Amino acid sequence: MRGQDIHPRAARRIRSDHTSTAPSEFRHRVLADGVHDDVLEDSQLATLEDAIASLEDVRDERRETLRGAGDQGRTAGEPLPDLHRQARDRVRELCAARAGVVLADGDTWVAEGFEDAADVAAATREAAAWLRAHPDVRERVFEDDPLSTLATDGGRPQLHVGDHVQDRDDEGETPATMLAARVPVGDASGHEIDADGTTVADVNPDYPADDDVVEVVFPSRSDTDLTPQNRYAYPRGRLERTAAIHEEAED
Repeated sequence: MRGQDIHPRAARRIRSDHTSTAPSEFRHRVLADGVHDDVLEDSQLATLEDAIASLEDVRDERRETLRGAGDQGRTAGEPLPDLHRQARDRVRELCAARAGVVLADGDTWVAEGFEDAADVAAATREAAAWLRAHPDVRERVFEDDPLSTLATDGGRPQLHVGDHVQDRDDEGETPATMLAARVPVGDASGHEIDADGTTVADVNPDYPADDDVVEVVFPSRSDTDLTPQNRYAYPRGRLERTAAIHEEAED
């Protein structure tokens, strides 16, 4: 639809009103920038706005032609409130769809170097929170609930003791595999890792200070237990789950 001509008034409203209101639903750039582009490219919203603008023209022309006589100008515009509501609903649906894209593809963007891990972690938490706050929109947009497989830790998969994880910041050719040993153990700003009071948040400034902390171990074949002295604390957003212990048990 964007490649076709639409009513100039509709085009202006899409570019001014909706490209402002839709991004304002979100705080994080990853979500706001994405839905801004979605609004500009959505053919359904363009059709609704085109219909609104055309009907407004008819209403205004009827009013001018009749010079205020009768109520034909008013009745010509009676469908407008419902059409405006439909347009607002469509904007909300685009917001929900964008939140779903972030939940589904965020890890891939990080792995391919398109986005920073901390940015995706923050956007993922916000996307999940937005969808939880708008269940009616979520039900309209998604056949399968995108929250059904998410944990309460901001939208990332639930970690369990024994899950295999890797460090997103490990730039080696083959990142080391670790095991989740304690899940979770507090938040990054309050979890001290040194006697001087240094916290997980202090040594991980690129991750949210309120992120959950997960303790992991680097296993070897000689390990017989996951003793505390062998554990290392990471913010949850820095860890990518590569294998789930429950999935492995079902094989």
